[in-house]
Amino acid sequence: MELLIQVYVKFIHKHNAEPVHGGNYSARLYDKDILTDDFLGESKLNSEGKAHFKIDPKQYRTEDSLLETKPDFYITLLKEGLQIFKTPVAQNIDFNIQGNFNSKEGEWIDLGTFVIE
Repeated sequence: MELLIQVYVKFIHKHNAEPVHGGNYSARLYDKDILTDDFLGESKLNSEGKAHFKIDPKQYRTEDSLLETKPDFYITLLKEGLQIFKTPVAQNIDFNIQGNFNSKEGEWIDLGTFVIE
């Protein structure tokens, strides 16, 4: 059985560097594929502007990418259900190199902090 992967991302406002948060904001995690991108989950932003996703690697190993071991993640930020921002694609994520591991969380990766207009 494969371990679940934790994915983190943070959003801050450009004009004051304050965290983007509140009930009207959410983030969606996708894996970019040739045919159809895989939707991997949705998360509300916490008071620090962070979104947290917990995914099973099987979610990005779909019919058009059965052998995929290095996903291409991107995040969309939504306000009141409408997309207001899309991160660049983090291509070929190698969890053995870019990932982190601890006994409490398992395998995890932080995709970074993004500045929102």
